[in-house]
Amino acid sequence: MPTVPIGSRLVSLWRRAVPSRRIVLHGVRLATAARALDAETRRRLRRGEYQRDKLRQLASKVEPNDSFVDVGAGLGLTALFAASIVGDENVVAVEADPQAAAAARANFALNDRSIRLLDGAAANAEAAAADGSVAFYPNASFGASACFPRAGSGSPLRVPRVDLASLLAEREATVANVDAAGCECDIVTAIADFGALRVLMLTIHEPASGYERCVALVRHLFENRFALDFAHSSGPDAVFVRLPGPADRG
Repeated sequence: MPTVPIGSRLVSLWRRAVPSRRIVLHGVRLATAARALDAETRRRLRRGEYQRDKLRQLASKVEPNDSFVDVGAGLGLTALFAASIVGDENVVAVEADPQAAAAARANFALNDRSIRLLDGAAANAEAAAADGSVAFYPNASFGASACFPRAGSGSPLRVPRVDLASLLAEREATVANVDAAGCECDIVTAIADFGALRVLMLTIHEPASGYERCVALVRHLFENRFALDFAHSSGPDAVFVRLPGPADRG
């Protein structure tokens, strides 16, 4: 069939009528038909804007010998991108939203990756019930689900609690990415020992966390020898790099 030039307006209309069900971002294949995705997330995916700054940070900070922990895996893009550098066995992801976890697993399979995904929410011990579960509120807006109710939240689910400090120690993690939709301040400030961690990437949701919690978070990181990497931080996506201690300097 001969190719017929089509005006840009008609192309735009066609894309809206027949949206692509798969895209490729930075070498990672993603399915875009997941029921959990809202219109804004689909738009950002189509335009190549989804987690663009985060992937740039990963590209600049993750090295082949790193062990990577991804909290708030979402569609699995950050875990997949990290796995392309460090290998599947050196990546573990955490996701509490069942629909997001299903989408991440589908994307892992789409990319022929065997990445370990933990179903649960990173949370402090005080938030857990006697059975070790925590309340989790799924949200109509993808990525806005959290351990507290927000606009658009549904009825709470009970999900397993993941102890981030223990996970970092178990994996001897050197790089971690934490996007916990407003719970990141409480989770990170509860960590007393960051072990081998040299880079911490944080998406800071200041409107949800509140100014005082964000200040406490930054102070805690500074006290544990982390410095803000201004060059690679962008908007709410902050990068903290750990400075050498006396033992490291020999």
